[in-house]
Amino acid sequence: MDKEVGNMLKMKRSLWLRYGMALFVVVLALIFTRWSWPLLEPSTFFLFFTAIVVSASYGGLGPALLSTVLSGFIVNYFFTAPYYAFSTDLNDLVRWVLFLLMAGWVSWLTAARRRAEASEQQQRLRVEVTLSSIGDGVITTDTEGRIHFMNPVAESLTGWARQEAVGRGLEEVFNIINEGTRTPAESPVKRVLWEGAILGPANPRLLVTKSGQVIPIEDSSAPIRDAEGKILGVVLTFRDITERKQAEEALQKAREGLEIRIRERTAELEKQTETLQEQARLLDLAHDAILVRALKTNTILFWNQGAEKMYGWTKEEALGKSSYTLLQTRFPKPIEDIEAELIRTGKWEGELGHTRRDGTRLVVASRWALQLDKQGRPVAHLEINSDITDQKRTEEALQRAYNELEIRVRERTAELAQANQALQAEIAERERVEEKLRRQNEYLNALHDTTLALMNRLEIDNLLEAMVLRAGALVGTLHGFIYLKEAGAAEMMMKVGVGAYGPHVGYRLKPGQGVSGKVWQTGQPLAVEDYCTWPGRMPDPNFSAFHATIGVPLKLGSEVVGVIGLCHLEEGRTFGSDEVALLSRFAALASIALDNA
Repeated sequence: MDKEVGNMLKMKRSLWLRYGMALFVVVLALIFTRWSWPLLEPSTFFLFFTAIVVSASYGGLGPALLSTVLSGFIVNYFFTAPYYAFSTDLNDLVRWVLFLLMAGWVSWLTAARRRAEASEQQQRLRVEVTLSSIGDGVITTDTEGRIHFMNPVAESLTGWARQEAVGRGLEEVFNIINEGTRTPAESPVKRVLWEGAILGPANPRLLVTKSGQVIPIEDSSAPIRDAEGKILGVVLTFRDITERKQAEEALQKAREGLEIRIRERTAELEKQTETLQEQARLLDLAHDAILVRALKTNTILFWNQGAEKMYGWTKEEALGKSSYTLLQTRFPKPIEDIEAELIRTGKWEGELGHTRRDGTRLVVASRWALQLDKQGRPVAHLEINSDITDQKRTEEALQRAYNELEIRVRERTAELAQANQALQAEIAERERVEEKLRRQNEYLNALHDTTLALMNRLEIDNLLEAMVLRAGALVGTLHGFIYLKEAGAAEMMMKVGVGAYGPHVGYRLKPGQGVSGKVWQTGQPLAVEDYCTWPGRMPDPNFSAFHATIGVPLKLGSEVVGVIGLCHLEEGRTFGSDEVALLSRFAALASIALDNA
């Protein structure tokens, strides 16, 4: 409100001043004309024309018309005979009217010129205000490259004040150099004046400020033309791109970092893929059928070579099929109960009936385990099947023999002694078979545990020790060992020792030394009835308490990489072919574990 009142008072004062000035110059013209009347008598209107022009130039059309009317009446009254009276002579009236018309025309022209100049000044001021308010630096020059205008942003970026820069050459104030070479860059004004075209944003250049600071900028230039298209100068706009350059550099670093992470992740995935493929190849070495089934759909996801040999379907034929449908699985109890137990405990063991591709039926000892993801959620089933059809037939045959024996006992009471002897033989055979089956089951358990250990990546030393303990338990001894060949060395070192071998872990031997050295040298199993009297024994007194000793090679391909062995401390006990075969199977498991380590 106060601002509006102030503007009204200002306009009122301006109005009084303009009309007062018109009155003042007319009075001044009257005084000077009266004073110089003898000299100006022929040109009475001269000073009044001057007063009218001054009034029009200063005050505009209104004050000019006032000056015209006053001047006309003054000339008629003071300087036209009869003096000090208004003349009515026709000639004087014609002169007076012509004066008024001429003075009015001069007033209109002068006022129009004043309005044009004011409009031009206002337009120039509006342009300067607009250029001063934009966010980019703006510099205008004439055709000689001298600066006419700089906005505040240009002042801030160049370090030059507008008062200092106006009139100077552009190259002095707008000092730019090439970013790469740091050599002076071509003046944009010269190029615009030469080509007469707009120059878009150039490659990033560096602006050297008045203080010597270097700022990365982006600039563009355009010619300033008049209505006829003539070039009057050049307008140059530029902006500080320091933040953009920093953002681009940060983005580039982020992109490079992302590419590195992608390459690293790709390498990790490739390595994991190779590891999985290697594990799959190792599982293919097993004689048992190993398959992985999807949790919900029961479709086959993995099918090893053991499964191909056992059932007759190739991997390509089996993958994606339902194992229950493909193998015509016969369950010992409802499948819902089996799967519930699997989900609850994480494993299930039992006998299943399967059908081969050729229609032959077989019985398998099946072990199931639940595979979990990183969050502990079940995603698949691991199933290991061992063909026990022959075992079942043997059991059935034994059962039939036992039944027949019972009948014969009842029928041939007179032949009790002979029948009893035959019965004892049958029982012994049965016990031997049962012991063999027990060892077979223990081996299957070891295979199952080894497979799970490989999948869960357990420590190799713990896995090897567990194998030695389990093998010893099967043959009735607590004493066993595993020697492993050291890379690049001509010696083997005892890696695992249980029982009496525990204190000797780390013991080293060369090819041909002791039982393990002989096995390493020949690549064949070796069983010694009494190590104390064996000619090839080590002279070390620490091994004088060992008697029956057995060693079996650990192989990766055709290369012997270690030896697994057992011993008895009791005299009279020996290792036979069954023990050699059993330990050989554990040696195969240990080799798989070492290859996967």
